[in-house]
Amino acid sequence: MGGSTFYLKWYQSTNLQDEDMDNLVFGYYLLNQVEEQLKVAEKDDSKKTEENIHSLALKISTYSSKSGSDRGTKESQVLLNRYYSRLGQFGVNVAAENFNNIKSNIGEYQEDIKNIKSVQKQALEYYKINEDSLKQKK
Repeated sequence: MGGSTFYLKWYQSTNLQDEDMDNLVFGYYLLNQVEEQLKVAEKDDSKKTEENIHSLALKISTYSSKSGSDRGTKESQVLLNRYYSRLGQFGVNVAAENFNNIKSNIGEYQEDIKNIKSVQKQALEYYKINEDSLKQKK
C-alpha cells in the first residue's frame, strides 16, 4: 500500500493538472502571437495590428487571476504562479497602453517577453513538455 501511495504523490507532483496544462500551452501561443504582432507594429501603423495587440493583451491579462494547482509540489505551484503572474502583468500593462505608447516601448515589451519566456521554459522543462512539439502545432 505504501508504494502505491508514494507513486500517486510522485505522479501528481510531476504531472500537470488539465487546467494548468491548458493554461501553460495557451499562454505559450498567446505570448508568441503578441510577440509577432509587436514585430509587425514596428513597421505597421494599421488599426488591425493595434486591435490584434489589444485583444491578445486582454487575453493574456486574465493570467494575473490564475494560480497553479496545489496538487503538485510547492516548487511546481510556485513556478506556475510565477509564470501566471508575470504573463498576466505583462498583459495588463500592454492592454492599458495606447498604440503610440506601445510602439515607443516595443523594446521594453520584447525584454518583458524574454523574461516571461525564461520562466515559461522552466515550467515546460519541469513538466517535461517538449517545446518543439508546441512550435510544430502553431
